[in-house]
Amino acid sequence: MVTSAQVVNASPRSPYAAMAAVARRAASDASVVRWPSARWAHDPVGFAREVLGVELWSAQVEIVESIRDNRNTTVRSGHKVGKSTAIATSALWFYCTFDRARVILTAVKATQIENIIWKEIRRLFREARRRGFPIDGELYELARTGLRAEDERQIFGLTARDGEGLAGISSPNILVLADEASGIADRFFEVLGTSLASDGGTVRKCYISNPTRTVGEFYRSHTTNKHLFRCIAISSEDTPNARGTGRVKGLAGPDWIEEKRVEYGEDSPQFRVRVKGEFAHDLEGKVISLDVIAAAEERWEDADEDGQLQIGVDPAGDGVGGDETAIAVRRGQKVRSVLAWQKLSLDGIVSNILGLLADNRRAREARPRVVVDANGIGDGVAVRLRFHLEKHPEAFDLIAIRSHFAANDRIHDKVRDALWGNMATWVKAEGSALPSDAKLAQELNTPSWDELKDGKARVTDKDKMRSLLGRSPDRADAVCLAVWGFGSLEAPEAPHVPPGVASDDHDDDRAPSMNPYDGLAAWGG
Repeated sequence: MVTSAQVVNASPRSPYAAMAAVARRAASDASVVRWPSARWAHDPVGFAREVLGVELWSAQVEIVESIRDNRNTTVRSGHKVGKSTAIATSALWFYCTFDRARVILTAVKATQIENIIWKEIRRLFREARRRGFPIDGELYELARTGLRAEDERQIFGLTARDGEGLAGISSPNILVLADEASGIADRFFEVLGTSLASDGGTVRKCYISNPTRTVGEFYRSHTTNKHLFRCIAISSEDTPNARGTGRVKGLAGPDWIEEKRVEYGEDSPQFRVRVKGEFAHDLEGKVISLDVIAAAEERWEDADEDGQLQIGVDPAGDGVGGDETAIAVRRGQKVRSVLAWQKLSLDGIVSNILGLLADNRRAREARPRVVVDANGIGDGVAVRLRFHLEKHPEAFDLIAIRSHFAANDRIHDKVRDALWGNMATWVKAEGSALPSDAKLAQELNTPSWDELKDGKARVTDKDKMRSLLGRSPDRADAVCLAVWGFGSLEAPEAPHVPPGVASDDHDDDRAPSMNPYDGLAAWGG
């Protein structure tokens, strides 16, 4: 480690002589800097290097220079390409070089601003001070308050849901940086276009996002409206780490990329979006599109949790072939969590179900509902849950579903097809919300309506889904069970069914009909 004394006292021939010269020059330069400074107004890359101590890689250089040169910039990218550093660098550069600068940071969620973007701004702000270039203004911990100088320069955070807060923002120089812009509603951009007043100065807008949706303003900025933007595309495969030309902390490297290639499959929509930074246009006939999944994920944080608790269970027993026991917990329109385990015993599965019921149940609410796929090992799970109900009849309502039985409707072939059709309806409904889970998203996006039988819809069979995914779609199946009862599938009123009268008591390929679908039996207190 080089000490300050070593640098200061370095002889002309010392190995620290050059470092000493740089240190003296930086100190001298810093002593004459007054903010805002026009010194770096046309050199954001130099500002990053000299003031912030950041050596930008080529894609980051392209972003900051585009913000300098163009009114509108839009960037689609894979994960782990240094987006946050590019945003933070651009924000501080604009703040430090433009008179009465207003920098607006926005994203779908406040946590995105506070935990990622603002964290990086704080780090660079402190690094500039350490390097002898103290940036003026008072740095607050909260993104909404941000960084403020006495001469009206400011950086502040504003979630996309607070679009009306843009009204009245006026300054000679304005920069808007929208992170994860693919998920921001069109209404925000409409307000943005009509609310900002620059008084004849400089207005810059930059949208940055993984290309998760093929609708909305961000998508149009790369397609129908691309003539209005400087468009930039960044693949995770292009980082210096991935190409072996450098080593930058936090950027995607070959191991991470290979992991995603194995997890998603190189030709999958997920790999194109999350690694290559390309919009994934789903094949026609997909049961659930990526756009729909992404929209449901974006609603999760603020989703309404009023309503009955329902748990969907897709049991896998000892997990042969890598199968998992998956349990999804839904309350109201929000899937609160999706959990998965390998190699659970029957008693272990039942114990986890009862534990999740206890953890999520509220006092004085209606009995929760447990929906179990009763094929194979699931039949044993249903039997053990029925034994529990004999002692605790008010604990929950139990629904056992035989998904391979024929559906008793005019649309679907099997009960499994009906479950997926119901899922597709539910996830598009206003307010429905899914947790952000890469495996779940991939599984939900895999099946297609790829076959018709006797005029009825049939979803991609499970064996084919296994081959496409490299695993069983256990998490998706659990969520399908957790949202059962919405739309075309109406929940039964849990009739009293005597113990011992189970669907497996029938020798044929039919189950007792208790509601619009065969393959179902229900028990309750």
